[in-house]
Amino acid sequence: AEVDYDPRSWRKVMRKQGVEEVLARAIAALSGVGEWQIDSIEQALRGLIAELGISAGRGFQPVRVAATGSSVSPPLFESLAALGRARTLRRLTDARARLGS
Repeated sequence: AEVDYDPRSWRKVMRKQGVEEVLARAIAALSGVGEWQIDSIEQALRGLIAELGISAGRGFQPVRVAATGSSVSPPLFESLAALGRARTLRRLTDARARLGS
């Protein structure tokens, strides 16, 4: 795997109910982002949590762990912007696959 997951972060965040749906919807939302910039990434993810009717913590933490490997990271939108679209989407997809295993 490209990401070294912190085991405590994974247990704390990724085992919660609804995480798979959050990741699936985040992948879809981020795939539709036009220019891969902080503002457009933030808009896509904030739209997602509004649509799902969940808190920022419930929506953003699984994305953070999937993308960075830890529940503690630099600001999320900046992290995703720096990672780039392809790596972000691959990491979210890999984490989602790992949920099923």
